[in-house]
Amino acid sequence: RTTNMLVTYDAQGVVQQSKELPPDKGDPRLTRGEDDRIYIDGASGEHVVVVDRDGGMTNVPIEAGAGGDKPAAPTGGKDPDTPVARPSVPKLPATPKPPVTPTPPVTPTPPPSPPPTPPTPPVVPPSPPGAPTVVNATAGDASATVSWGPAADNRSAVTSYQITWNGGQTTVPENARTTVVPGLANGTTYTFTVTATNGVGTGPGAASNPVTPVAPIRPPSEPTNLTVDYNPDTRTAVMNWDPPADLGGGTLAHYVISVTDRSDANVPGETATINDIAGTGTITFAVRAVTNTPSGQLVGARASTAEEVPPDNGTPGTVALSRGQATELHCGESPDCAWMHIQLTGMQPNATYSLMPDSSNPNYGNPGGDVTTDANGNGVTEQFAYTGVGHTVWVTATSQRDGTVTRSNDLVWTDG
Repeated sequence: RTTNMLVTYDAQGVVQQSKELPPDKGDPRLTRGEDDRIYIDGASGEHVVVVDRDGGMTNVPIEAGAGGDKPAAPTGGKDPDTPVARPSVPKLPATPKPPVTPTPPVTPTPPPSPPPTPPTPPVVPPSPPGAPTVVNATAGDASATVSWGPAADNRSAVTSYQITWNGGQTTVPENARTTVVPGLANGTTYTFTVTATNGVGTGPGAASNPVTPVAPIRPPSEPTNLTVDYNPDTRTAVMNWDPPADLGGGTLAHYVISVTDRSDANVPGETATINDIAGTGTITFAVRAVTNTPSGQLVGARASTAEEVPPDNGTPGTVALSRGQATELHCGESPDCAWMHIQLTGMQPNATYSLMPDSSNPNYGNPGGDVTTDANGNGVTEQFAYTGVGHTVWVTATSQRDGTVTRSNDLVWTDG
């Protein structure tokens, strides 16, 4: 419609025929005729072109209409809007298709020629190995562990590795990748250099990170040079010692002293005075160090010494027996049932005594009991419920420290 060109195509979209239509004032009409051909009518009815089924085109002459004023439209199919009378047009022979020119065969492109073979490079002679890779050191207790990656052999197999440090060196086989270096000084920083050797020579070295061996945290060793100065007149002992040679990585907190028949005591320094030593025979004096560590306090090894303490020649202590509080325990509701009241005076200080009651009644028996004196050697207790008016009773006190036996007064039991 824009160029007034009528074009036909075959089923493959190839142009079959084209024809320029006369210019007109309106759009042409396309209708299918009863003979299955396409009729293209000019808008003014002055020309008709018939398109055959093979795409050929034929101009059709226009006959005058019934009134003679206007040519009649060709007969054919009915237009949807305006009926058109079409003349009987003889079927024209199909326009022969142009011969198909065969496509010449494609000649394959020959493959490119292979590149020329490069010349053989010259043979490189072997050389000393390269430096080991990734050398690393880890500190231990007076030791260090050194590890490394393999060195390039440079065309000659590696035969060994050498590890050197300030103060020593060692050689390991070619397949080794780690070694432990002993005999180092704790608290000293070390750097280790590793080199490789092959059949040509020794290569460059690679250094590790610096490390400082340290001893693991442990209990302190025993205090040193422990001495005990015992004074028999005052019955006191003075302990002296020096600090441990090894605090085990901790810091000193205090000392713990131990003396036979006494409770342990904490002291801050390297001396301690023990008063009122009332026992006799062999008395052991001991001391241990306690340190503070990140994981808590640690008690160290024990240093000890023994002293022979002679018997006390002073006035012996006394054990006084009297009738105590009434009780119904063990002897029921008897009116003369009461506890034995026992008082120790001037005995060994801070000492435990075994008490054993006795009676003139041959049938009496008792398993006994204990009492502990204070720092002045005094103690008091009520034990051993008793009944038996007119019986004579008494108590013996035996020191658990040195076996000293002290007998109480005799008491005639009454009904209160």
